[in-house]
Amino acid sequence: MTDPEHRQQQAAVTRLLLYYLNAPIAENCRLRGVLPAPGAVRVAVHAGDDEEGATFHYEIPHDAVAPYYIPGLLRTVLAGTQLYGSDDISEAMGMTVIHLHPEKITPDPEPDQGQALTALRALSDPGEDEHPFLVGFLMLDNSLMRLYVQRPDQPGIIGADTPLTGAPTALIASLPTLIDEEQYQRPAADDPHCDLLADLTNWQDRPGDASGRMAGGHAVRQSATRGDRGRRRRQCPARWVVRCRSCCRRRCCSRRS
Repeated sequence: MTDPEHRQQQAAVTRLLLYYLNAPIAENCRLRGVLPAPGAVRVAVHAGDDEEGATFHYEIPHDAVAPYYIPGLLRTVLAGTQLYGSDDISEAMGMTVIHLHPEKITPDPEPDQGQALTALRALSDPGEDEHPFLVGFLMLDNSLMRLYVQRPDQPGIIGADTPLTGAPTALIASLPTLIDEEQYQRPAADDPHCDLLADLTNWQDRPGDASGRMAGGHAVRQSATRGDRGRRRRQCPARWVVRCRSCCRRRCCSRRS
């Protein structure tokens, strides 16, 4: 994903659809993921019961519609009206991919709760990030999620398999550094939505280590005053303190081992 506008659109759709992880996007339909595809976003939706249902990937071109209308488009399609032909159907990761044509679909109106959430999200949004890190996600099962991330200084998308049990907060904070560790990397042979996989399912935090050393061996300074943290963020082009060791290596952001 090299087009900055497509990357920002992908990140915007990802943020917009997070709400539907806890609420049905349509009757008997639940969101399973938001995936990056060439020139498009793919929304994974599971229809039916967990065991007897099926997961479909709905592909929507980036330049065809604003992110705000995507939930309404999906509700219209999931209501049962077939607005696509046999030429629009393919397969990825063992699941059916359906290419949608937004110009032919009338979005279902947003429910009152969804409108309220949209307004609150707009008020709480920290603003557009020129280089958004998270560009997609996919629930692999109830305790494992694949995060699709893209570093600002390198091309290519990485799929990071992240457990939802154990210490997920510490793992997410360390993610920008861990994805660069070769010990976690493996080919993404079965996933066309990323160029590389990072298997973090066995990663363990080390809370007792005063230096903040993580499983991969990188150290990040943990003790600092609030003013120091603010100065570091302003000086660091990567914006994340935990990311600095792998990208800018400034003394203001991390210790050298």
